[in-house]
Order: sequence, then structure tokens, then C-alpha cells
Amino acid sequence: MKMFLIAVLGGLLVAASGCKEKRTFKTEDGQMEVTRSGKDVRMEFKGEGGTMTMVGNASGVTIPDTFPKDVPVLKGAVPYMAATQDKAQVLHLDLPRRVAEVFQEYQDKLKAEGWTIETTMNMGDSSMLAATKDGRHCNVLVSQNGSKGCTIQLTVAED
Repeated sequence: MKMFLIAVLGGLLVAASGCKEKRTFKTEDGQMEVTRSGKDVRMEFKGEGGTMTMVGNASGVTIPDTFPKDVPVLKGAVPYMAATQDKAQVLHLDLPRRVAEVFQEYQDKLKAEGWTIETTMNMGDSSMLAATKDGRHCNVLVSQNGSKGCTIQLTVAED
């Protein structure tokens, strides 16, 4: 978590500075390299805890080839952030649909892919589920995003 916060803060510093190249930040926990090209921001943190890489762009990013194919990305969803750290991957998407219907579709599609839904939680403007399959965990958080529809956070990690 500490690596994630350092990466986000570094990315914000670069974005705010208007840097259009590469910058390196050294901390007591490691080193972070932030590259900005147009609206794309790429951050890589290397430290004792491993390496974390994050790519972001509000207009959309490419889903990494390593993102599990048995975790659905719903039609029309726009990925705007992708991150990897060791055996975990995170993908953030925007989708102009209602939380309830998106959440139900994730439950149905994950079950169809062989995932076991372990728990679900409805919190009004957001819903969350946790699923397992073959020594992996998948968490799905679907949240209301104002009048734009919803934001989806997919997290997949190995045991």
C-alpha cells in the first residue's frame, strides 16, 4: 500500500509540473520513475517490496496482455488505469451504465468463467464482490460516477 501511495503522489507531482519527459524520485523505500507523454502517465516504483507499475490516461489505456482473460471487461467500458505489482493486477474502467446492472453482469459472467462468488455487498451507490478460482482472488467494486454512469475497479491476485 505504501508503494501505491508513493507512486500516486509522484505521478501527481509530475502531472502538476507539466513535465513531458521522464523524472526519477528517490525515497527511503526505493526509486520511482515517472514518464509523461501527452496525457499518458506511466509510473514504475522499485523497492525492497518488489516492483509496481501503473499506467493512466483519462481518455483510455491499453489493457495489459497479462490481465486474466477469465475476468470480463464489459462491452463499452473504457479502461483509464492499469497497475501491476508482483502477483496482483488492478484495472479501473468507466462505463456509462447503472451500478446495479453492471454489478449483476459481473456476478453472472464471473460465475460463467468458473469463479466462485464468496461474498457480495451492496452499499447503495456502490457494490462489491469477492470471488475465487484456482488459487486466485478477484475483487470487483462498482461505484456510481455522478451522471457519467459507473466506475469499475477489478483487482486480481494470486495466493
